[in-house]
Amino acid sequence: MSHSEKKVHEEFTQEMKAFDSSRDVPLYMGMSISILAASAAIAATIASYTVGFLETYRRDVSAIWMACLPFLFPVITGIAVGYRRQMSSIGVHVCLLMATLLAGGASYGYSIENVFINRDNCTVISVTRGDCHKVALVYSYVVAGGVAIGFSVLGLLVSTLACSSAVKRRRVKDRVQQRDELTKAELDANSRCQNVMRSAMAKQATTQQGNPRQARPCRDQNIGGTANAVVTHTHFTDTYL
Repeated sequence: MSHSEKKVHEEFTQEMKAFDSSRDVPLYMGMSISILAASAAIAATIASYTVGFLETYRRDVSAIWMACLPFLFPVITGIAVGYRRQMSSIGVHVCLLMATLLAGGASYGYSIENVFINRDNCTVISVTRGDCHKVALVYSYVVAGGVAIGFSVLGLLVSTLACSSAVKRRRVKDRVQQRDELTKAELDANSRCQNVMRSAMAKQATTQQGNPRQARPCRDQNIGGTANAVVTHTHFTDTYL
């Protein structure tokens, strides 16, 4: 690696560190939240398609394909958290995940009875299609729905940790900002004080240069006193000696 390439790499690394420090959520947490939300959405999609195929053989599972649809919505806020990594995004994602777990978990739990427990209630539409129980589709739906709920629970846990980390980061940033503001205020006050002192000293120097006679009387008076002392001493010497 040449010197220029190394310098560019160091500048890019510093920019990335500065960008990461300006965000509320750490990078690895944001990426984890996005991956978990996307995984839950993929599992929910598989579950919906599976029970949709199962509906072809069983009339009692109609409209159950919508049971796992609530798990699709958090992928939007999860990707937003991974991209923006702001406290507002993580707050919206946590609220949506809680609503998703309540709605999706309830609908999925209700659908288990019709899909898995009552799996013998099937209707043969065509003789050429064989057995209408379709155990593989039943277990695929159960597993895919459970995986969607599991990823959503993990996403909620990681999102809660990320929210706590975001609050701590925001407090640290506020403290650093307050300290910088106080330091800047002190520097400004010291600068103003120095400017005032310099202007006062400049005015004093200008006044002394503009009126030089005010400083001369003391010097003339001293010279006059010395001359009088010399004359008095000379007169005393001439008189008595």
